[in-house]
Amino acid sequence: MTSSAYQRKVCMGNPCLFLVRVLAAAAMFCMLAVLPASANVAWNAGTDDLSLKISFVVKGAGASEPLSGFPVLVKLYNGLGDGFRYSDMRADGSDMAFALEDGTPLPHDVDTWNPNGNSYVWVRIPSLVNGLVFKLHYGGSPRTSSAQSVWTGYTGVWHMNETDGAAAAVADSSANGIAGTGGDNSIATADGVFGGARGTRISGRYQPIFSTAYNSLLDVGTAFTVSGWIRAAGASDWAYLFSRKSSDASVGWGVQFRGSANSPTFYFNDSTTVISGSQLPPLDGGWIKFDAIYNMSNVAFYANGQLLGTSRNTAHEYAEHGTLGLQIGGLAGNGYGTFNGDMDEVRYSPGEKSAAWIAAEYATMHSPETFLAAEYEDDGVLPPKAFEKYVPLRVSGYTGASTLANFPVLVRVSESAMPGFSYAEAGGRTGVRFTDSDGRYLKFECDTWNPSGESLFWVSVPELSGTQTELRLYFGRHAEVPVSGKEKPNLVWSQAGYAGVFHMDVSSNNKVADSCLGVTGDVVNAIASMPGATGLIGGSYMNPEWQTTAPLIELAAGDPGYGPIRAALTTAPACTFSLWVKNDGGTGNGTYNNYGYLLHHDRYDVNHRFETCLEGKPTLFTVRDTGGEFKKSCIDLSDGWHLVTLCYEGTSRHVYFDGVENENFTSDACGYNPDPAKKLIIGCNNGGVACQWVGGIDEVRFRAAATSTDWMLAEVANVNNAAFVTSGPVKLSNPPKGLTIIVR
Repeated sequence: MTSSAYQRKVCMGNPCLFLVRVLAAAAMFCMLAVLPASANVAWNAGTDDLSLKISFVVKGAGASEPLSGFPVLVKLYNGLGDGFRYSDMRADGSDMAFALEDGTPLPHDVDTWNPNGNSYVWVRIPSLVNGLVFKLHYGGSPRTSSAQSVWTGYTGVWHMNETDGAAAAVADSSANGIAGTGGDNSIATADGVFGGARGTRISGRYQPIFSTAYNSLLDVGTAFTVSGWIRAAGASDWAYLFSRKSSDASVGWGVQFRGSANSPTFYFNDSTTVISGSQLPPLDGGWIKFDAIYNMSNVAFYANGQLLGTSRNTAHEYAEHGTLGLQIGGLAGNGYGTFNGDMDEVRYSPGEKSAAWIAAEYATMHSPETFLAAEYEDDGVLPPKAFEKYVPLRVSGYTGASTLANFPVLVRVSESAMPGFSYAEAGGRTGVRFTDSDGRYLKFECDTWNPSGESLFWVSVPELSGTQTELRLYFGRHAEVPVSGKEKPNLVWSQAGYAGVFHMDVSSNNKVADSCLGVTGDVVNAIASMPGATGLIGGSYMNPEWQTTAPLIELAAGDPGYGPIRAALTTAPACTFSLWVKNDGGTGNGTYNNYGYLLHHDRYDVNHRFETCLEGKPTLFTVRDTGGEFKKSCIDLSDGWHLVTLCYEGTSRHVYFDGVENENFTSDACGYNPDPAKKLIIGCNNGGVACQWVGGIDEVRFRAAATSTDWMLAEVANVNNAAFVTSGPVKLSNPPKGLTIIVR
């Protein structure tokens, strides 16, 4: 009898019956071994057998306009997205396929494949914008991809991963096949920006790092872009990075690096030069991405995605292409100017790449993990044995008559309130998941993570009704089990109809973040007490006393992220503004008739704003709308935090305090129609100091819909009623199960 079993002997005459109860660890293992594979639908259902997938969301594009045909860099490694494993795919990665959410195939080019470490794959995106989702499908039979299609529009793309030294053939990944040949002193290095790179360790009259033969396709006309990563290994004064010349004065063009001045130069057909007048970042042995853009009017240089300078081509010189190939890291032949260092990922294309393209290109190469957010996808149900334990949760504090769809429930988590829950076992905010009682993932956001106290989560409940709703908080993850269901703040709020949600956790650099669309608000004239100030829910904006320079939170009209918030609110048939406020001033809210602004859009009489005018207690609360419509009422805001909600529905306006409507604000002609060129300001009016709010502001939300009374009352109860969500004893996710064996 092993230690994992126990025995009970029962004498029932002859023979004796032995009941052997064996713990289920071995039995469960056997059962899992024969479970069917994941039921995921492959991206091309009916013709494809790829059963596994990783979802990628574009986060770092930064551009306000889509970038057409943009190659993004995907970095693969064990554990990517909490589930990717090389062992789940073919050893050579030949079973990879990329596609958009609708199944549209995306071509990919494998830059570097290393199943023991990091692999890098280029994927061409038809129209790149932040928020775009595409997927990697894998785990099946081999398939093909047109790698060259990734580089449509490029004359040449050289990844420079070859391991040979001098005279190595350097492949062109574009369809043009303009291969290069390594120079006499060319060496291969393994530590490129990603994958390998090439370089030299000399400078002067030597052959370049590599060069191509002449090809008419290199004659790209009167405008072109050339780029690559550079890393200096030593002094390299007057070295050429890219050229189609054999000397300074020969026909052709070249981009020269003036090492002593640390600045780039563009050479035309003879010795005519255009200098940017700006310096590169320090060449301290690190990699720098460099771009040069030429046209008949200007030459522009970029470093690490940022413009160094633009110089006027006053002579309107045409950079003749001559009869030479493209030289990388030097001049043709043994011309003067070999670069002493390494180069990687060289690209050459006709036309001018935009500043947004160059910035995004640097971002995807510099940090592919932050440019794309990755998540392993399963069938939407927590896999068996993915987590060791869970906390049963009961949502029973909602008493409304209607069912609320996708309601964000606040769940407070702590070791003291949840005996058996362990922050150490959770291993951080990424080590928890929320599900319903059947194990289906629920979308959630971690508002506050505090392993020494209380952490706060917003969990999207698909249907919240007056009956008890069962949830589960899982923790103690087994890292070897792939799992989905990661934190998705934007979906928690956008699927509930919100256009903007600010938790008001003022960061150390005086920013507040939007959990819905990713907008950032700037705290102007911030005071020392703001960062880390304790609020109603986590941190908050807190102005404890009247300031000589008004602190306020400003959402600029020109912010590309604020545009969708404004558009959603102004085009929707209804919209709602809500925020929790706390009056810490008592008296003295501003010096202009004691007015303190909570929310302000526009200025003067054409505006939308919440105001409070402190005339003792209770507070005189006012609202002013487009056209100067003015309403006021006495509301007591003196006893802690209160939820203030303003709802526009058609031409009707409704104001609620703690979920209860105040009839004094009803109006028949006050639709929400702010000037889109104006800022939205929280905590003051437009640039003034006289009307600052003294007190706290938390949980500012903009919703492109009319919010029901049931919804508001649920919000209030969820925050104020500790029994709205309760927890039970921690349970094992996979408790030992018995197997009874009868031995006669």
